[in-house]
Amino acid sequence: MVEPTPPTGETLNGTASLPFPWPYAFLVAAVLTAFTVFQGAIPYMFSGEPFPWYFRAVPVVTGNLLWALLCPLIHRVVRGAAGSSGARVRTVAGQLGISLAFATVHRVVAEGIFLSRYYFEDPSGFGEFLAHVAPRVPVGTVSSFIEYWIIVGAFYAFDFYHKYKDKQLELAVKERELSDAQLGALRMQLHPHFLFNTLHTASSLMDEDVRRAREVLSRLGSLLRRLLDSDRDHLVPLERELEFARDYLDIEQERFQDRLRVEYDVEDDVLEVPVPNLVLQPLLENAVKHGFSRRTEGGSITVRCRRRGDELEIVVRDDGSGATDAAAALRRPGIGIGNVRDRLRQLYGERHSFRVDSPEDGGFEVRIRIPADGSREGSA
Repeated sequence: MVEPTPPTGETLNGTASLPFPWPYAFLVAAVLTAFTVFQGAIPYMFSGEPFPWYFRAVPVVTGNLLWALLCPLIHRVVRGAAGSSGARVRTVAGQLGISLAFATVHRVVAEGIFLSRYYFEDPSGFGEFLAHVAPRVPVGTVSSFIEYWIIVGAFYAFDFYHKYKDKQLELAVKERELSDAQLGALRMQLHPHFLFNTLHTASSLMDEDVRRAREVLSRLGSLLRRLLDSDRDHLVPLERELEFARDYLDIEQERFQDRLRVEYDVEDDVLEVPVPNLVLQPLLENAVKHGFSRRTEGGSITVRCRRRGDELEIVVRDDGSGATDAAAALRRPGIGIGNVRDRLRQLYGERHSFRVDSPEDGGFEVRIRIPADGSREGSA
């Protein structure tokens, strides 16, 4: 069984300081700074006036750099709010207050760094200059408030993405466990009465034909060995699946003698096509059991495999008594056929077809189509 791999990232309720490497925050800050400064410089390029680098660029650089530095602290605050069990109104009010505090501190520090140059250039006139630029602080605080919530929104987006990936991983593990369970159920479908009948057949032959008895036991051993090995792979080459089917039908033919006739119509170019493990045996067992096991005249089973465009078509048909209502038989399938149908749905989704038919002249037919390239649902 597939063991789950570690989550791709930490959620807001996790323990990581950031849901992404911290240097990425500085990279984003650098890109945004370059874009903003370039946007501000465009009018000066067309007017021919010199661009005031310090006045236009330093506040942007300082502000974005501060946000990058504050990212771990902001994430910790947001993570704490996500894990809070308090009333929603109180939590929202607290977050608004915290965001306002972050915005104010961010703007005061950014403006302080920016204005420090003018203080050192002319300390005596700095008071008058400060009064002139004072309106920048409240306007900038509003801008910082918006920027803070953009960062918070980014953290929640990362949180949603990580939860989505973890759910996808959990779903993949559950689907694999389901597929394993279905394959295990098919392995157990080799009923005890089949084993009993096979051993009884071999025992009866010991007095008549020891060689044939050995062949029956050899085929049974081969069949059981394949069953024991079948949990290793969910997809196997069609040729390997046909070998298993032949072992099974050879034993049944030894039981029924001339009453059971088997015909294989398999094209050579499909032998290497990957198919679900144990996809044929339940269909063949159904044909033997319901087709003619109770009919004195016996009957025949046909296994046909061929390529239809980019699909592999597998047909198992018997000429037995058939079903009065094929659609009803599909709605209420036996355990074996039901598991086969569920496995095909799980492996291929909408990329397969599973049809049953009972012609008017008798018999029962199961027709399966799957991708001939072996691709499964969700694969490229």
